[in-house]
Amino acid sequence: MTLAGQFYAGRYSDIIAEYVDSADTNEISASLSVYVIGALSFLSRTSEAESLFSIYSAQMTDRERFESSYYLVTALRRERRRASSAKARSMLGSMIQDMRRLGASDDHMDFFLCCGLAFYRYIDGRFPLALSWAQKAYDHAFRANFPFGRLVAYDMIGHSQLIVGQVRAGLKNLAASAVIAESLGRGAIKQAVDVASRLYKSTYGLATGRELLDDLNGAIKACSFENSYTLASLYIELARLQILTGDGHKAEASLRDASEAVYRLDIPFLDAHLTFRYAHLATLQGDHNKALELIRTARSRAGDAQSASLMVGIVGLEGRILKLMGRSEEAKALESQIRALGERSGQIVSQRINSRLGIASSKDTRRGEDLLGDLLDDVHLRVKDVRSKVLQSGFLGLIPSTIDIGSFSDAIIFGFDSDSVTLICKGQIRHDRDGWPELVRKLIFSLNENRKLTKEEIAEKVWRQAYSPIRHDPLIYALIARTRKTLEPFEDWLAVTEGGYCLRDSVIVKDVSILNNRPDSLPVQSADAVQAYPDLSFRQAKILELCSANGAVTNKSVCEAFQVSEVTAGRDLSDLTDKGYLKKIGKGRATTYTKA
Repeated sequence: MTLAGQFYAGRYSDIIAEYVDSADTNEISASLSVYVIGALSFLSRTSEAESLFSIYSAQMTDRERFESSYYLVTALRRERRRASSAKARSMLGSMIQDMRRLGASDDHMDFFLCCGLAFYRYIDGRFPLALSWAQKAYDHAFRANFPFGRLVAYDMIGHSQLIVGQVRAGLKNLAASAVIAESLGRGAIKQAVDVASRLYKSTYGLATGRELLDDLNGAIKACSFENSYTLASLYIELARLQILTGDGHKAEASLRDASEAVYRLDIPFLDAHLTFRYAHLATLQGDHNKALELIRTARSRAGDAQSASLMVGIVGLEGRILKLMGRSEEAKALESQIRALGERSGQIVSQRINSRLGIASSKDTRRGEDLLGDLLDDVHLRVKDVRSKVLQSGFLGLIPSTIDIGSFSDAIIFGFDSDSVTLICKGQIRHDRDGWPELVRKLIFSLNENRKLTKEEIAEKVWRQAYSPIRHDPLIYALIARTRKTLEPFEDWLAVTEGGYCLRDSVIVKDVSILNNRPDSLPVQSADAVQAYPDLSFRQAKILELCSANGAVTNKSVCEAFQVSEVTAGRDLSDLTDKGYLKKIGKGRATTYTKA
């Protein structure tokens, strides 16, 4: 295969190994140096690419010089340093002057100029402009019958469309880019397109949380070590996704893995992005002073990187942290900057966030493009079925937002989904859909009322019996052990005190099992319900409360309130009728149940 063929197939490492890193390197001509410069540029060895260009540029044809300049522009602008950006801008200026000097149009040269301008605007965070230049680049590549050019243009169009919210069209163009890359050879370009598609699918939540996690982990395993930029980006996105799925501990580990690649590259943009995610994690963990320090460091680094697109998220998080710290005036002062950054960049994600926060007017968004954005909008608006949507998505990190609990709280939430129990602790979410044993529930509700209980009080509240050491001590010890096991990894919430046991003061216990958004529902005192009906299951006690609140219940209303099947609802209603708690009225679909 020729050197040009190797390059267009994306075999950059092979080219560098043969022409740069080998002890016995091959001599290259000015025409061949184009591809070595390109390979060095795409693997972020920018200074070496610049040196090679300075040696051979005078001997290159106009086309060769334009192509080499484009590769250097992408490498320099991707570094997002002020000095590097100035060099990239100067090279683009020289290309424009050369085009004017030459006069005649050349589609190959026009392609590289338009694509360079598209990439510069993309990194600058001006995505609508980037999309416009990328579309012009594609036209020139098509007229020149230049497959590699069409591949690059498709890629640039796809990236820009995805950022401005044209998600399906953007993924379609990335797929078209991948098809051309496949025809040229399965090299680094094909891998880069595949990785980009996975990152965007994660960004917009185009699968369940578990599927997206598996996809990103697969991409990380397949990523070569020398491609540090891509590896760092994957780990940073993985951390964001792990936060969304409620696994703050794994997110912290992913950020540590990303740090290795980021510090090896020393690129301000990646450094800022990494620090931004650390600040996000610190916010969820409730360490707001640390979070503010981190986010301001990230803001400084993003400024060095001249990254308006990243700055949108950073300034937005800074405002959120300030509000959590009670510094509302400082947060308010940032709003105009957040609004301007969002409008300037055209990013659909930042615009939707700003709309939810009331910082900017609502943008018209077509549902089904950005599925995660749709879900976040539903959480913000508290649509009726938002809880089931959150569980189906696997983004358990959104649970606190649906029930007015801070993500950094310590909380035990009963009834988010039927009989379920959800544990929340500083960005860590554990959801037990099948619920907990009845005695464990009774103990937690009793401890929530009093925070400290003696063994005498536990016997009375849990078993409704007078305390007998011989009878109850083994039962209490077993119940405490079982409760701690159930609370794992937060078993330290339940502690031993002198003469009894206590629940840590920071732990919030909340019951949200009856649909709080329904106007016909009433607040539920779960501990009273459980203790009032010791012979009933937790859900059956709640059904009686619902019946008291509404005057009657039906099989359908029980299904809706507790998200159970008709068979399960029917079994509970029959059991309550047999035990004399309910009275059945009517037949078939007209059947209702009232208090006996």
